[in-house]
Amino acid sequence: MLEVDFSGHVVYSNRPAKQMLGDIEYIYFQQAQNNVLLTLIAELGKLDNFPVFREVYDDRNNTWYRIMSNRCLLTNGQVLYLYVIEDVSDWKTREHRLQQTASTDTMTGAYNREAGLKELEKTLLYSDATSCLAFIDIDGLKAINDTFGHDEGDYVIKNIAKVILNSIRSSDVVCRYGGDEFFIIFKKCMENTAEKIIVRMSSELKKLESTTSKPYALSFSHGILSFNSGSGYSTADLLQEADRRMYACKKCKKKERM
Repeated sequence: MLEVDFSGHVVYSNRPAKQMLGDIEYIYFQQAQNNVLLTLIAELGKLDNFPVFREVYDDRNNTWYRIMSNRCLLTNGQVLYLYVIEDVSDWKTREHRLQQTASTDTMTGAYNREAGLKELEKTLLYSDATSCLAFIDIDGLKAINDTFGHDEGDYVIKNIAKVILNSIRSSDVVCRYGGDEFFIIFKKCMENTAEKIIVRMSSELKKLESTTSKPYALSFSHGILSFNSGSGYSTADLLQEADRRMYACKKCKKKERM
């Protein structure tokens, strides 16, 4: 807890506040520049509407703080500002884990359908830079399930998803769209670059095939489509066109095997 008068003089600071902020006498905006917590406190003191609630992350000590600021008008005409500061790092960590759980496909670790579609819509609406959508369908999964059982089918889904997730850039997003369908959002990426990443995934799957000696191939078909916020597509349009291109790829593969 921290009490500050109108001039910025610290009237009262309890022990936890001193541990967070040090034994300071005054809070000025200029002196607070290198301390995110002091900077926020100084900014809150300039506001007109109270009480105010804010959260701030201090990357110096990996801590989240929640601050309640209020202004008190005393009978002698003085103004005091009251700041209640709470370390909410544990709560924020639990919140983040819950959000991750809600947005993640439990089998593969990719985004689930709902979270993936939200990310696609956000990228489509707000990104002026060219991005790419790759629609992916695992080859022959129904035959694998029918011939070798669903445990083998799950093995295929998990391992193809693992290769995809390990091959993308940190900015990209992978979504499990359906049972054997995924899509990848390659953010700020041209089609030729996205295609190279897809080729690398296929190479990694071939390596995995050679080490596991499974009686079936590990492969997928794909379709890639570039877009940006001005391309005129809706998310449904993007998925439909990328899906159409994926099926053209799958059809071409079947012809090659004949």
